[in-house]
Amino acid sequence: MSKFSRIQFVLFGIFLLLALPARAQNYSDGGWTGWQQPESAPAGDYITNVPSARYLNNEFGMRYWFTTGSLSYNVSKPKISSLDYKEDNSQSEEVYFRMASRNERYLIKGYLGIGNTANGNLDDSDYENGRKISDTNSDLGDGRLQHVYLDLGYKLNSLSTSESTTSAIVGAGYFQDVMNARGLTCKQASSGSLAGICNSAGENLLSDNIKVIQNDARFTALRVGLENNWSPSQRVTWRNEIALVPFAQFRDNDNHYLRSDLGTNGPNFRDNGMAVGTQLETVFEYRFAPAWSLDFGGRYWIFWAPQTSTKVGNTPFVLGKENSYDWLYQRLGGYVGLAYHF
Repeated sequence: MSKFSRIQFVLFGIFLLLALPARAQNYSDGGWTGWQQPESAPAGDYITNVPSARYLNNEFGMRYWFTTGSLSYNVSKPKISSLDYKEDNSQSEEVYFRMASRNERYLIKGYLGIGNTANGNLDDSDYENGRKISDTNSDLGDGRLQHVYLDLGYKLNSLSTSESTTSAIVGAGYFQDVMNARGLTCKQASSGSLAGICNSAGENLLSDNIKVIQNDARFTALRVGLENNWSPSQRVTWRNEIALVPFAQFRDNDNHYLRSDLGTNGPNFRDNGMAVGTQLETVFEYRFAPAWSLDFGGRYWIFWAPQTSTKVGNTPFVLGKENSYDWLYQRLGGYVGLAYHF
Protein backbone atom coordinates (compact mmCIF):
# COMPACT_ATOMS: atom_id res chain seq x y z
CA MET A 1 0.00 0.00 0.00
CA SER A 2 1.42 3.38 -1.02
CA LYS A 3 1.99 6.23 1.43
CA PHE A 4 -0.81 8.17 -0.28
CA SER A 5 -3.28 5.28 0.18
CA ARG A 6 -2.37 4.98 3.86
CA ILE A 7 -3.12 8.68 4.34
CA GLN A 8 -6.52 8.17 2.73
CA PHE A 9 -7.47 5.37 5.13
CA VAL A 10 -6.26 7.36 8.14
CA LEU A 11 -8.54 10.25 7.08
CA PHE A 12 -11.40 7.81 6.61
CA GLY A 13 -10.89 6.42 10.13
CA ILE A 14 -10.83 9.91 11.63
CA PHE A 15 -14.14 10.68 9.96
CA LEU A 16 -15.68 7.49 11.37
CA LEU A 17 -14.82 8.72 14.85
CA LEU A 18 -16.30 12.15 14.14
CA ALA A 19 -19.45 10.53 12.76
CA LEU A 20 -20.36 9.28 16.24
CA PRO A 21 -21.38 12.56 17.94
CA ALA A 22 -22.18 12.82 21.61
CA ARG A 23 -25.82 12.06 22.26
CA ALA A 24 -27.17 15.45 23.22
CA GLN A 25 -30.39 15.77 25.17
CA ASN A 26 -33.40 14.78 23.02
CA TYR A 27 -36.52 16.86 22.59
CA SER A 28 -38.73 14.87 24.94
CA ASP A 29 -41.42 17.51 25.38
CA GLY A 30 -43.39 16.53 22.29
CA GLY A 31 -41.15 18.63 20.07
CA TRP A 32 -38.86 17.60 17.26
CA THR A 33 -36.42 14.73 16.81
CA GLY A 34 -33.67 15.92 14.52
CA TRP A 35 -35.23 17.52 11.44
CA GLN A 36 -38.23 15.17 11.16
CA GLN A 37 -41.51 16.92 11.85
CA PRO A 38 -44.27 14.92 13.60
CA GLU A 39 -47.76 14.71 12.20
CA SER A 40 -48.85 17.66 14.31
CA ALA A 41 -46.11 20.00 15.45
CA PRO A 42 -46.78 21.76 18.76
CA ALA A 43 -47.38 25.48 18.82
CA GLY A 44 -44.22 27.53 19.06
CA ASP A 45 -42.03 25.19 17.01
CA TYR A 46 -39.73 27.04 14.64
CA ILE A 47 -40.48 25.18 11.42
CA THR A 48 -44.26 25.10 11.13
CA ASN A 49 -46.99 26.17 8.75
CA VAL A 50 -44.78 25.96 5.68
CA PRO A 51 -47.10 25.33 2.67
CA SER A 52 -46.71 21.87 1.10
CA ALA A 53 -43.58 21.18 3.16
CA ARG A 54 -44.18 18.80 6.06
CA TYR A 55 -40.63 17.55 6.40
CA LEU A 56 -38.34 20.02 4.63
CA ASN A 57 -35.84 17.30 3.71
CA ASN A 58 -35.20 18.76 0.25
CA GLU A 59 -33.21 21.83 -0.67
CA PHE A 60 -32.06 23.78 -3.69
CA GLY A 61 -29.53 26.57 -3.58
CA MET A 62 -26.67 28.59 -4.99
CA ARG A 63 -23.11 28.96 -3.74
CA TYR A 64 -20.06 31.07 -4.39
CA TRP A 65 -16.82 29.07 -4.04
CA PHE A 66 -13.55 30.95 -3.65
CA THR A 67 -10.64 28.56 -3.94
CA THR A 68 -6.94 28.15 -4.57
CA GLY A 69 -5.32 25.19 -6.29
CA SER A 70 -2.02 23.72 -7.37
CA LEU A 71 -0.82 21.24 -9.97
CA SER A 72 2.72 19.92 -10.03
CA TYR A 73 4.41 17.23 -12.04
CA ASN A 74 7.92 15.95 -12.59
CA VAL A 75 9.16 14.47 -15.85
CA SER A 76 11.32 11.36 -15.52
CA LYS A 77 13.41 9.90 -12.72
CA PRO A 78 16.01 11.31 -12.35
CA LYS A 79 14.09 14.51 -12.96
CA ILE A 80 14.65 16.36 -16.23
CA SER A 81 11.83 18.89 -15.95
CA SER A 82 9.16 20.06 -13.51
CA LEU A 83 6.18 22.39 -13.77
CA ASP A 84 4.60 23.74 -10.62
CA TYR A 85 1.32 25.66 -10.97
CA LYS A 86 0.86 27.43 -7.64
CA GLU A 87 -1.75 29.69 -6.04
CA ASP A 88 -4.24 29.09 -8.85
CA ASN A 89 -6.77 31.47 -7.29
CA SER A 90 -10.22 30.88 -8.73
CA GLN A 91 -13.90 31.50 -8.06
CA SER A 92 -16.88 29.45 -9.09
CA GLU A 93 -20.65 29.92 -9.00
CA GLU A 94 -22.57 26.74 -8.16
CA VAL A 95 -26.12 25.47 -8.20
CA TYR A 96 -26.87 22.45 -6.02
CA PHE A 97 -29.69 20.27 -4.81
CA ARG A 98 -30.25 17.74 -2.06
CA MET A 99 -33.30 15.46 -1.74
CA ALA A 100 -33.98 12.92 0.99
CA SER A 101 -36.82 10.54 1.74
CA ARG A 102 -39.14 11.21 4.68
CA ASN A 103 -36.97 9.40 7.22
CA GLU A 104 -33.76 10.28 5.34
CA ARG A 105 -33.24 6.61 4.51
CA TYR A 106 -32.41 7.48 0.92
CA LEU A 107 -30.54 10.50 -0.38
CA ILE A 108 -29.62 12.03 -3.73
CA LYS A 109 -27.57 15.20 -4.09
CA GLY A 110 -25.38 16.99 -6.55
CA TYR A 111 -23.96 20.28 -7.74
CA LEU A 112 -22.72 22.04 -10.87
CA GLY A 113 -20.11 24.79 -10.85
CA ILE A 114 -18.58 27.08 -13.46
CA GLY A 115 -15.84 29.58 -12.73
CA ASN A 116 -12.56 31.17 -13.76
CA THR A 117 -9.00 31.74 -12.63
CA ALA A 118 -8.07 35.21 -11.39
CA ASN A 119 -4.33 34.85 -10.85
CA GLY A 120 -1.54 32.47 -9.92
CA ASN A 121 2.01 31.45 -10.70
CA LEU A 122 3.86 28.87 -12.82
CA ASP A 123 7.38 27.79 -11.90
CA ASP A 124 9.05 25.94 -14.81
CA SER A 125 12.39 24.23 -14.11
CA ASP A 126 14.75 22.05 -16.15
CA TYR A 127 17.49 19.72 -14.95
CA GLU A 128 20.64 18.00 -16.21
CA ASN A 129 22.28 15.21 -14.22
CA GLY A 130 20.24 16.17 -11.17
CA ARG A 131 21.28 19.84 -11.35
CA LYS A 132 18.83 22.65 -12.06
CA ILE A 133 19.95 24.48 -15.20
CA SER A 134 16.93 26.74 -15.76
CA ASP A 135 14.16 28.23 -13.64
CA THR A 136 11.53 30.65 -14.99
CA ASN A 137 8.32 32.17 -13.71
CA SER A 138 5.02 33.02 -15.50
CA ASP A 139 1.76 34.53 -14.30
CA LEU A 140 -1.54 32.62 -14.38
CA GLY A 141 -4.88 34.12 -15.35
CA ASP A 142 -7.83 33.94 -17.70
CA GLY A 143 -8.35 30.24 -16.86
CA ARG A 144 -11.46 28.12 -16.46
CA LEU A 145 -12.82 25.87 -13.70
CA GLN A 146 -15.78 23.51 -14.23
CA HIS A 147 -17.09 20.70 -12.04
CA VAL A 148 -20.17 18.52 -11.62
CA TYR A 149 -20.93 15.82 -9.02
CA LEU A 150 -23.85 13.47 -8.30
CA ASP A 151 -24.14 11.21 -5.23
CA LEU A 152 -26.58 8.62 -3.92
CA GLY A 153 -26.80 7.94 -0.19
CA TYR A 154 -28.20 5.34 2.20
CA LYS A 155 -28.72 5.97 5.93
CA LEU A 156 -26.65 3.85 8.31
CA ASN A 157 -28.78 3.25 11.40
CA SER A 158 -25.84 1.92 13.40
CA LEU A 159 -24.07 5.31 13.07
CA SER A 160 -27.17 7.50 13.47
CA THR A 161 -28.88 9.01 16.50
CA SER A 162 -31.99 11.11 17.05
CA GLU A 163 -30.01 14.26 16.23
CA SER A 164 -27.41 12.89 13.87
CA THR A 165 -27.70 11.04 10.56
CA THR A 166 -24.79 9.24 8.90
CA SER A 167 -25.14 7.97 5.34
CA ALA A 168 -22.96 5.94 3.06
CA ILE A 169 -22.56 7.69 -0.27
CA VAL A 170 -21.44 6.60 -3.72
CA GLY A 171 -21.21 8.89 -6.69
CA ALA A 172 -19.33 10.18 -9.68
CA GLY A 173 -17.95 13.50 -10.73
CA TYR A 174 -16.08 15.42 -13.37
CA PHE A 175 -13.99 18.52 -13.13
CA GLN A 176 -11.77 20.53 -15.45
CA ASP A 177 -9.11 23.09 -14.59
CA VAL A 178 -7.65 25.12 -17.47
CA MET A 179 -4.64 27.26 -16.54
CA ASN A 180 -3.10 29.85 -18.87
CA ALA A 181 0.43 31.09 -18.20
CA ARG A 182 1.65 34.39 -19.66
CA GLY A 183 4.97 36.19 -19.64
CA LEU A 184 8.39 34.81 -18.76
CA THR A 185 10.76 36.00 -16.03
CA CYS A 186 14.09 34.40 -15.13
CA LYS A 187 14.61 33.20 -11.55
CA GLN A 188 18.27 32.28 -12.13
CA ALA A 189 20.92 32.41 -14.83
CA SER A 190 20.54 29.39 -17.10
CA SER A 191 23.41 26.97 -17.64
CA GLY A 192 24.28 23.66 -19.30
CA SER A 193 22.48 23.00 -22.56
CA LEU A 194 20.21 26.02 -21.88
CA ALA A 195 23.03 28.50 -21.23
CA GLY A 196 22.39 31.95 -22.64
CA ILE A 197 18.59 31.90 -22.36
CA CYS A 198 18.61 33.66 -18.99
CA ASN A 199 21.58 35.86 -18.18
CA SER A 200 20.53 36.78 -14.64
CA ALA A 201 17.76 36.44 -12.08
CA GLY A 202 14.95 38.95 -12.57
CA GLU A 203 15.48 39.28 -16.31
CA ASN A 204 12.15 39.73 -18.09
CA LEU A 205 12.15 37.71 -21.32
CA LEU A 206 8.48 38.07 -22.34
CA SER A 207 5.73 40.49 -21.33
CA ASP A 208 2.54 39.38 -19.59
CA ASN A 209 0.42 39.68 -22.73
CA ILE A 210 2.20 36.75 -24.40
CA LYS A 211 0.77 33.31 -23.65
CA VAL A 212 3.52 30.74 -23.09
CA ILE A 213 1.73 27.62 -21.76
CA GLN A 214 -1.81 26.34 -21.40
CA ASN A 215 -2.52 23.33 -19.21
CA ASP A 216 -5.92 21.60 -19.38
CA ALA A 217 -6.35 19.01 -16.59
CA ARG A 218 -9.50 16.83 -16.45
CA PHE A 219 -10.60 14.20 -13.95
CA THR A 220 -13.57 11.82 -14.22
CA ALA A 221 -13.91 10.23 -10.80
CA LEU A 222 -15.78 7.49 -8.96
CA ARG A 223 -16.11 8.19 -5.24
CA VAL A 224 -17.34 6.40 -2.11
CA GLY A 225 -17.59 7.77 1.40
CA LEU A 226 -19.63 8.90 4.38
CA GLU A 227 -21.75 11.95 5.13
CA ASN A 228 -22.75 12.99 8.63
CA ASN A 229 -25.47 15.54 9.48
CA TRP A 230 -25.71 16.76 13.05
CA SER A 231 -28.60 19.06 14.05
CA PRO A 232 -28.20 20.26 17.65
CA SER A 233 -31.15 22.64 17.18
CA GLN A 234 -33.88 23.40 14.69
CA ARG A 235 -31.92 26.29 13.24
CA VAL A 236 -28.48 24.70 12.93
CA THR A 237 -27.07 21.76 10.98
CA TRP A 238 -23.41 20.83 10.71
CA ARG A 239 -22.61 18.53 7.78
CA ASN A 240 -19.31 16.71 7.24
CA GLU A 241 -18.30 14.51 4.34
CA ILE A 242 -15.32 12.41 3.33
CA ALA A 243 -15.07 10.59 0.04
CA LEU A 244 -12.30 8.35 -1.22
CA VAL A 245 -11.63 8.27 -4.94
CA PRO A 246 -10.36 4.76 -5.72
CA PHE A 247 -10.42 5.44 -9.44
CA ALA A 248 -10.30 8.57 -11.57
CA GLN A 249 -9.56 8.80 -15.26
CA PHE A 250 -6.99 11.56 -15.62
CA ARG A 251 -6.35 13.45 -18.84
CA ASP A 252 -4.06 16.42 -19.32
CA ASN A 253 -3.37 18.44 -22.48
CA ASP A 254 -0.37 20.73 -22.40
CA ASN A 255 0.41 23.42 -24.97
CA HIS A 256 3.92 24.90 -24.98
CA TYR A 257 3.31 27.80 -27.34
CA LEU A 258 6.99 28.72 -27.57
CA ARG A 259 8.15 25.21 -28.51
CA SER A 260 7.70 25.04 -32.28
CA ASP A 261 9.92 21.95 -32.29
CA LEU A 262 7.09 20.06 -30.55
CA GLY A 263 4.54 20.92 -33.22
CA THR A 264 1.93 23.66 -33.48
CA ASN A 265 -1.18 21.61 -34.29
CA GLY A 266 -2.98 20.90 -31.01
CA PRO A 267 -1.48 20.12 -27.58
CA ASN A 268 2.24 19.36 -27.51
CA PHE A 269 1.85 16.87 -24.67
CA ARG A 270 -1.15 14.57 -24.18
CA ASP A 271 -1.20 12.62 -20.93
CA ASN A 272 -3.62 9.91 -19.82
CA GLY A 273 -3.60 7.82 -16.69
CA MET A 274 -5.35 6.66 -13.53
CA ALA A 275 -5.51 8.79 -10.42
CA VAL A 276 -6.62 8.23 -6.82
CA GLY A 277 -7.71 10.87 -4.35
CA THR A 278 -9.62 12.13 -1.35
CA GLN A 279 -12.30 14.81 -1.09
CA LEU A 280 -13.30 16.46 2.20
CA GLU A 281 -16.15 18.89 2.80
CA THR A 282 -17.73 20.58 5.80
CA VAL A 283 -20.66 23.01 5.90
CA PHE A 284 -22.46 24.92 8.63
CA GLU A 285 -26.12 25.59 7.79
CA TYR A 286 -28.11 28.26 9.64
CA ARG A 287 -31.89 28.37 9.13
CA PHE A 288 -32.80 32.07 9.40
CA ALA A 289 -36.38 31.50 8.18
CA PRO A 290 -38.58 28.40 8.05
CA ALA A 291 -37.72 27.59 4.43
CA TRP A 292 -34.40 29.45 3.99
CA SER A 293 -30.85 28.92 5.21
CA LEU A 294 -27.38 30.39 4.87
CA ASP A 295 -24.48 27.97 4.23
CA PHE A 296 -20.84 28.46 5.18
CA GLY A 297 -18.56 25.64 4.06
CA GLY A 298 -15.16 24.48 2.92
CA ARG A 299 -13.65 21.82 0.66
CA TYR A 300 -10.32 20.13 0.13
CA TRP A 301 -9.51 17.92 -2.88
CA ILE A 302 -6.32 16.00 -3.57
CA PHE A 303 -5.59 13.75 -6.56
CA TRP A 304 -2.44 11.85 -7.38
CA ALA A 305 -1.53 10.22 -10.71
CA PRO A 306 1.71 8.27 -10.23
CA GLN A 307 2.20 7.30 -13.87
CA THR A 308 0.74 8.36 -17.20
CA SER A 309 0.98 7.42 -20.84
CA THR A 310 2.22 10.39 -22.82
CA LYS A 311 2.27 11.52 -26.41
CA VAL A 312 4.46 14.33 -27.70
CA GLY A 313 2.41 15.63 -30.60
CA ASN A 314 1.05 12.37 -32.00
CA THR A 315 4.10 10.27 -31.07
CA PRO A 316 4.01 8.03 -27.95
CA PHE A 317 6.58 9.12 -25.38
CA VAL A 318 7.53 6.06 -23.33
CA LEU A 319 9.46 6.73 -20.16
CA GLY A 320 9.09 3.32 -18.54
CA LYS A 321 8.18 2.30 -15.01
CA GLU A 322 11.06 4.12 -13.36
CA ASN A 323 10.82 7.16 -15.63
CA SER A 324 7.25 8.35 -15.38
CA TYR A 325 5.27 11.51 -14.90
CA ASP A 326 4.26 12.06 -11.28
CA TRP A 327 1.19 14.33 -10.98
CA LEU A 328 -0.24 15.92 -7.84
CA TYR A 329 -3.35 18.13 -7.92
CA GLN A 330 -4.80 19.91 -4.89
CA ARG A 331 -7.60 22.42 -4.36
CA LEU A 332 -8.71 24.13 -1.15
CA GLY A 333 -11.43 26.73 -0.66
CA GLY A 334 -14.45 28.04 1.18
CA TYR A 335 -17.95 28.90 0.05
CA VAL A 336 -21.06 30.80 1.07
CA GLY A 337 -24.52 29.89 -0.13
CA LEU A 338 -28.24 30.45 0.10
CA ALA A 339 -30.68 27.51 0.09
CA TYR A 340 -34.43 27.07 -0.15
CA HIS A 341 -35.92 24.10 1.74
CA PHE A 342 -39.10 22.39 0.57
